[in-house]
Amino acid sequence: MAQPLKPEELHAHLEPLIQELNPEVYLVAVRAQGKNLLQLLVDTDEGIHLNNSTKLNRGLRNWLETCPEDHPLRVLDGVELEVSSPGLGEPLRLNRQYKRHLGRQLKLHLQDGQQWVGKLLEVQDEGILLDTHAPDPDKPRKKVPVQKPFTFSEIDKAWVEATL
Repeated sequence: MAQPLKPEELHAHLEPLIQELNPEVYLVAVRAQGKNLLQLLVDTDEGIHLNNSTKLNRGLRNWLETCPEDHPLRVLDGVELEVSSPGLGEPLRLNRQYKRHLGRQLKLHLQDGQQWVGKLLEVQDEGILLDTHAPDPDKPRKKVPVQKPFTFSEIDKAWVEATL
């Protein structure tokens, strides 16, 4: 009997397969939900649509049914796959997810424990630019508007803030 694969191993094996089935879709995260359910969070640069998820789910299931017996993904035989998009409550995990949220409010938790909230103005290869507020150097209790850069390595987690 094959050993179960760790989520990062599953990710490494599933990502090229997903790209082959639909080049616009990329794998954001893999989560085991108990013994018999595997959740795949996928996205596109324009946002995922239900029909993308449904087609990808069918394509993956068909591929798994016919894949070679010795393929590492064979351990998924009998496991239910759930393909969906990351919801609003999910943190942004990949740099490319930030681009489609330009102009939206983000909440950042940094590696050093700081928290920032602001409007996403720009996305670069190394980080982002946020329109936010920071303490006034002359009056620390007062906050002033600033455009503050953050590198991706500084960011522990980032969420899109829901606006009404």
